Amino acid sequence: MTTSQPPTLTDRYVWGVLRSLPESQRADIEKELRASIADAIDARVENGEDPADAERAVLLELGEPARLAAGYAGRPLALIGPALYVDYVRLLKLLLVIVLPSATLGLLIAKSVEGVELGDLIGSTVTTVLAVGVHLCFWTTLVFVILERTGTKSPLTPFDLTNLPTLPTADTPKLSGLVMTAIWALFTVGAIFWQQMFSVFDDAEGNPIPVLDAGLWPVWVPVFIGLAVLTVLHAIVLFRVGRWTVPLLVGAILLIVATIGSMIWLLVTGQLLNPAYFAEFEWEHIVATDGIGTAGAVLGLTIVAIWSIVDAVLKTRRSLRGESAPTMLPFPVI
Repeated sequence: MTTSQPPTLTDRYVWGVLRSLPESQRADIEKELRASIADAIDARVENGEDPADAERAVLLELGEPARLAAGYAGRPLALIGPALYVDYVRLLKLLLVIVLPSATLGLLIAKSVEGVELGDLIGSTVTTVLAVGVHLCFWTTLVFVILERTGTKSPLTPFDLTNLPTLPTADTPKLSGLVMTAIWALFTVGAIFWQQMFSVFDDAEGNPIPVLDAGLWPVWVPVFIGLAVLTVLHAIVLFRVGRWTVPLLVGAILLIVATIGSMIWLLVTGQLLNPAYFAEFEWEHIVATDGIGTAGAVLGLTIVAIWSIVDAVLKTRRSLRGESAPTMLPFPVI
């Protein structure tokens, strides 16, 4: 594209469009584009506009040359277009929900077995989880960008009517329930680490006296953290499915039994609570294996476990029968 005259705005605009197009397409597109611009300018001049102002107005209406060039070339101006976006988001969420908790749990167990100090354990876990999350997002995005640029214009997973959501009922899992489950799991895990580092009582050497027995490390603490992560995963799957199913019921029962059963067993064998902490209150006889505090805690945990299992069974039963929860419930529905 050469000229002996100083380049006009139209010349510069046309070159801005042509430079990113294949050489074989430039001649035809230049001819078409120049004709279109000239016709639009002539129409404005006939209506009394100054030719220079008319040229500026026409070029401004055409917009960014790169966007116009993408239209001629059929190239998307997005990393991931609408055809693949749903698949991209679905896969990315799935990977983040499965891989991140699994990596966190695996690292916590490995570091705990190695006997790593608590501060190093937290620091290395956070760093690794962030790195894994960044890699998951980057490589997943890169794969879909390549698919987009290589001509994949149809969804990877065709739409199926069986995937349509069910109409909400009183038993339909709600976002508030998922959020509360996640908050409770984070609070539980945070409390386990916090009580290890901070306490209202110190021993003779000035070290904090934890509420939980030190023997829970390095086996039981990772187990409880893993159960907390699995509980959140169960809540996420339940929310995504939108109703209670038999596999979700079985998973809920296993989690309830594993979590509360482990706590009860540790209580009755004297492995859960730290006697030195309660000795500061002179309550060591209450939290002893035959103490009234232990008996009350076991009874309370048993009631919670039975109530949670019965509630899940009733919700699953109603879901399978297509029924709704009773209008008046003795407890709030989350």
